[in-house]
Amino acid sequence: MVISERSSYKNQAFAILCGPIFTVLTLVGWFGISQGLFPAHADWTPAQTAQFFAEHQFGVQLGCSIWIVGCCFLGIWVAQLSLVMARMEGSMPVWAVVQALAGGGIVVLVMLSCCLWTEASYRVGANPDVIVSANDSAWLAILQTWPILSLEMVATAIVMLQDRRAAKLVPDWLSYASIGGAVLLITTGGPAFTKSGPFAFHGVLGYFLPMLIWGLWFDSHSIFMWRALNRETRSTNPESVPGAAFSVR
Repeated sequence: MVISERSSYKNQAFAILCGPIFTVLTLVGWFGISQGLFPAHADWTPAQTAQFFAEHQFGVQLGCSIWIVGCCFLGIWVAQLSLVMARMEGSMPVWAVVQALAGGGIVVLVMLSCCLWTEASYRVGANPDVIVSANDSAWLAILQTWPILSLEMVATAIVMLQDRRAAKLVPDWLSYASIGGAVLLITTGGPAFTKSGPFAFHGVLGYFLPMLIWGLWFDSHSIFMWRALNRETRSTNPESVPGAAFSVR
């Protein structure tokens, strides 16, 4: 190894911490500043939608910009998870590659949607039909592509369930819950078929439930990845872990 064990630990620790960083930037940028909690409704008229983006112009632009920055940290986290899975799979890490491709796709789609929402708020007074088109495209890009997230969740669960170690990286109950969550994400396809009700892109099943599933899956895996990194490093090279002298018995 060219770099030291301590440097390797720090690199991996940072990559895992990129998960919580992405969560914080999502909560602040998308939900706190932009329109994450109170989005423009799919069944609004073009005039209502245009007014919404005119009134929330700065918030949408700033919030989406923050979320785009957060996606950079998401990409690092996806890379770390892929490498962990690849090490578990061995010489033919099929599911690790699938997870990397799916996770990278999500990064691109979130960034694309943020750019489209920024476009919708960019020119106040533009043709309302153009603003509706940009908003619809943003929502469908991030929601209609739900199978990518399901694929990432299932690919990860498959590898974690095959973990034969006594101290598994992820407990089986979480992997089975991940598969169940991946199936429930089918509700995210609802916005393609309706503009009102719970399956619309502003509805509970079309938007809020999938975001909750994604957040719970993402953050729970960050926690177990962090625990596993410290556990494995302390067992092989305890001096690489800061504070190990005080925590290892």
